[in-house]
Amino acid sequence: VNIPVGTLFTFTVAGLHPTSATQTTPGIAGTETMTVTAGPVSQNGFCAFAPGTWIVGTPVIVTETAVAPLPNGFTFADVSVSRITGLPSLVSSSLANKTATLTARNTTAEVAFTNYIFRPAILKICKIGATSTVTGNFSFTMSLVNPLTSLPVSSSPIIIPVNSCTFAQGPYPAVPAFPGIGTFNLGTQLTITEAASGTTIVVAVTSPTSPLVADATNRRGTITLNRSALDSQFNEISFTNAIGGGGSTAAGVSVTGRVLTAGGNGLTNAYVILSGINGTSRRAMTSAFGYFRFDDVEAGGTYILNVDSKRFSFTPRSISVDDELTNVELVAVPPL
Repeated sequence: VNIPVGTLFTFTVAGLHPTSATQTTPGIAGTETMTVTAGPVSQNGFCAFAPGTWIVGTPVIVTETAVAPLPNGFTFADVSVSRITGLPSLVSSSLANKTATLTARNTTAEVAFTNYIFRPAILKICKIGATSTVTGNFSFTMSLVNPLTSLPVSSSPIIIPVNSCTFAQGPYPAVPAFPGIGTFNLGTQLTITEAASGTTIVVAVTSPTSPLVADATNRRGTITLNRSALDSQFNEISFTNAIGGGGSTAAGVSVTGRVLTAGGNGLTNAYVILSGINGTSRRAMTSAFGYFRFDDVEAGGTYILNVDSKRFSFTPRSISVDDELTNVELVAVPPL
């Protein structure tokens, strides 16, 4: 999937060779080696015929064993299999072991492997109450935008109390920087959906770390996991809820403040995101000393402030704007 078209993969094909044109069993056990060029997903890849013939009705085991050098120093150990299909249907397959067993027949039998480069990523999901009247637990589910980029993710609900976060369990093993937490594949797009809860509505879906397509109206967001767990970084998505809906038609006011590191220093060239109850958002870049300003903010509403920074993580902050608001401080989360 994220492997260059034209990359050579090596396979072994093991089974029973006939010793004559009409032989059934026992035959002679043999293993053949072959290479196949990776093709585009849109064309269902490229194919090659395995050398030799096999006794009809006997099992043939196909195993992926190696790959030609990949960009950025990736090796065969970084390559995973997301799907194995066969014609006729496979007897068995193992994504982890990169192997499939099919039955030889007197016409062409086919097996297809779909590969991708794996790098671990971590996802944190946060639930924020815009006001103190938002209470209780909220339920979330995950789904893959493209199932070919990853092993299947869990469909079990993820329960998060209001004003807290939890790490989602991915389908891959944990890494030392995040013990006990299942990882995802870096670059995967995940859609996180919040189940309806009482009279609350989602007023903002934000991410301080990663590219995000927010859909507050439908209580979901699609995040692209772009931070590697190998760098001790995590990806974060936050949902902010309020009771009911609505805003105010009051005149615009200004919201000003400062973005600070955990050590209290002003953070320059970071983007501050102001999200409204209707799902719209605005961005402002911080000055050389970390100051930011939004003008013409509609008074009488609740908003979410968040910071988009490549170096630091921030917890979204809810603010109520009734008049001009000054000296709002957004402080980075201390490093783990």
